Amino acid sequence: MDKEHLITVSGAGTSRQFGMFTVTFARSEHVGSHSVLQRVVKGEISQPLQTPAHFSRFKCGEVYALHIAHPDGNIVVTTTAGARAGQLQGKRADVIFLGVGLLAREPADQQDLYWQETVDTVNPRTIIPVHWDNFTRQLSRGLEPIPRLADDIRTAMDLVKTRACGREVRVMDLRDSFLLRNGVIQ
Repeated sequence: MDKEHLITVSGAGTSRQFGMFTVTFARSEHVGSHSVLQRVVKGEISQPLQTPAHFSRFKCGEVYALHIAHPDGNIVVTTTAGARAGQLQGKRADVIFLGVGLLAREPADQQDLYWQETVDTVNPRTIIPVHWDNFTRQLSRGLEPIPRLADDIRTAMDLVKTRACGREVRVMDLRDSFLLRNGVIQ
């Protein structure tokens, strides 16, 4: 195991410095368990995995939103469409990578909480939906939405666009990139 690249998160609010980047870990909540598959990945990984490994051996564990601060701009990454009240309080971001997987299947009050605790709290200029793609597809074939039977990505994307309120919504493909300079995407 390459211990040099492991990060131990000691709790909510923990920050780590990586050169000019400061990464703050905000404890979050996983999106609700709406399917048998989602319940299968609930829990902790107790031993290192040898890959390839069956998907059921990968576990969700604790969930964090990441605030990444840099002199040229700040980014938030939500790793799931769930949130805790106050998880990003006091943080601002120019860009948010917003997890939208299973968002459309959440009840309206949970969708509202998620939006308030992420987008409304950090007030980004740009929203980039993530966690919408079909993770069973080989990356060499590019990204495509997860099948409708598993999730309703079209409704989730419509929800994001409707609530964006003048913010740019940018859907990125596998090899897309951007440069953030002075808080603005170049």
